[in-house]
Amino acid sequence: MNYTANDWRLAVTNLVKKSSRGEVSWETSELFEGDTWTEVDRSFQCVVNDKTFVVSQTRKRHYIDEEEFFWVGGLDFSVFRDSFETVRLASAPEDLSILANLFDAAEKSFAFKSNVLGDLL
Repeated sequence: MNYTANDWRLAVTNLVKKSSRGEVSWETSELFEGDTWTEVDRSFQCVVNDKTFVVSQTRKRHYIDEEEFFWVGGLDFSVFRDSFETVRLASAPEDLSILANLFDAAEKSFAFKSNVLGDLL
């Protein structure tokens, strides 16, 4: 049995709701690492029970030929568990549009928690 795209959408939607209500706290993260073709621009993580959820803003290289490439932006949502070492359990499908809402909610939550406008207000 596998999780469907709809299961992932529902789970991410619930995490967006928890973020909006302040029920989860987001921190910057380095858990999700890029690879040869993927650069990670920013990542945020929150912990719910025994799992760490990470949403990342990424750029992937798309090659035109052997040397020339261009960047395409995207988002990644991964679930990790920490036992003796951190293990990536699963990743959401890349084409979930709700991931943009989650990244935005995580970024805003982190900014508010960090009191980024505190000296100006």
